[in-house]
Amino acid sequence: AHPNAIELAERIAAYAPGDLNRVFFTTGGGEAVETAWKAAKQYFKLTGKPLKTKVISRQVAYHGTPHGALSITGIPSLKQMFEPLVPSTVHVPNTNFYRAPEHGDNIDDFSIWAADQIEHAILAEGPDTVAAVFLEPVQNAGGCFPPPPGYFQRVREICDEYDVLMVSDEVICAFGRLGEMFGATRYDYVPDMITCAKGLTSGYSPLGAMIATDRVMEPFLEGNNSFAHGYTFGGHPVSTAVAMANLDIFEREKLNENVRTNEGAFRATLEKLLDIDIVGDVRGDGFFYG
Repeated sequence: AHPNAIELAERIAAYAPGDLNRVFFTTGGGEAVETAWKAAKQYFKLTGKPLKTKVISRQVAYHGTPHGALSITGIPSLKQMFEPLVPSTVHVPNTNFYRAPEHGDNIDDFSIWAADQIEHAILAEGPDTVAAVFLEPVQNAGGCFPPPPGYFQRVREICDEYDVLMVSDEVICAFGRLGEMFGATRYDYVPDMITCAKGLTSGYSPLGAMIATDRVMEPFLEGNNSFAHGYTFGGHPVSTAVAMANLDIFEREKLNENVRTNEGAFRATLEKLLDIDIVGDVRGDGFFYG
């Protein structure tokens, strides 16, 4: 540990919702996703549920390039040349309401349907085998799919019911793109883990993080337990210094407030494109649109 990483971890924990107070640094987003999956698997081994290893994620969702993160990714064309990948990943429908195959005429019904696909997958695999669900606040790959109303609240209920960890993959959504430090704040849910990178340093220096709740951290602190995982340059002194300076600019120039102030005008301007015959949908939030 060193002062920059300690101070940055404290600052990130203060931004994060709920009791997401534990920060594990990586050098990028794919490593943060790997970290979250490994933490979930070890968490359940330490808490007496060693069979809980599987991950559920959404179709067409992108979660990274390392073998584990690529397995969680739901884009077959990116995976085929690298198979066999890590087993035990399951993919469910995403939240693309445009031309939705089910409940395409009612967004509230569609929301419950989409969230309940996660419950169906947990039951199909067996609740004693599923460790985590990985979801982006707004799914990037496939064309920017925001969550329908109530979606994340229903997913949270499902995860709590079956003791499955909810991971908010915010490598793209965190730090300003949605007008908040974290997309989970924007959509009013508290996950068990957050993965982030990119905007943490505005891309000026490589840095990512996995943020976990106190509950997830607790079994790792008992007796001689430890998280048997790490990256050589995770939390590098230079990158963490860059992140601190970057976040100073966020606050000084009120970047999140600027997004929230201008997002309505941005949306209204983009919606003018609907007058063009080949434009069927304009969707998104904050400054994140497809």
